[in-house]
Amino acid sequence: SGATDPLTLVRAAGLLQATRDDAAGREWLVARLKPDDVRPAVRAMYESGEDELLWTIFPDATSEWIWLLRAATLRRSAVDHAAAHHSHYAAATGSDEYLLGRYVAGLADEKTVASIKDRTQVAWALGVRAEAERRLDDAIAWYDVAVAGGPLAQPERRFAKQRLVALSEPITRDAAP
Repeated sequence: SGATDPLTLVRAAGLLQATRDDAAGREWLVARLKPDDVRPAVRAMYESGEDELLWTIFPDATSEWIWLLRAATLRRSAVDHAAAHHSHYAAATGSDEYLLGRYVAGLADEKTVASIKDRTQVAWALGVRAEAERRLDDAIAWYDVAVAGGPLAQPERRFAKQRLVALSEPITRDAAP
């Protein structure tokens, strides 16, 4: 933890983007991220709402987990990467995270993710889509499942808890995932 941890780096990059420009934040972050920091940095970008950064910092991302989080960002913000997203998710089959990304993006139905073994990740994805579709009771129920069942360190459990807190506050209840 400290000035070089991924969360601090992502927050600083976001501030640079807000006060200077997008390129300044991206360049600054890329210069400081180590290969082992990619997954924690991606998690921090998603948790912090740095949606555009999540799309631009890893333009050639091959990680399906990054694409899954990108699918979730398309459901909650005005980032305009739908064409890239639809291109990435053109195939109907793939890894579990690929299938979850297709589901979150609205390109597949619940049957597609029914056989995935990571129930916490599935419950979070079901919650994201339900919330994006304004089915808030369903979203809350799925986020509850994700929080109750997952290991403490699992990112999707943390994401679900973050959304439950936000949805419990009347002012933010209209905010998307």
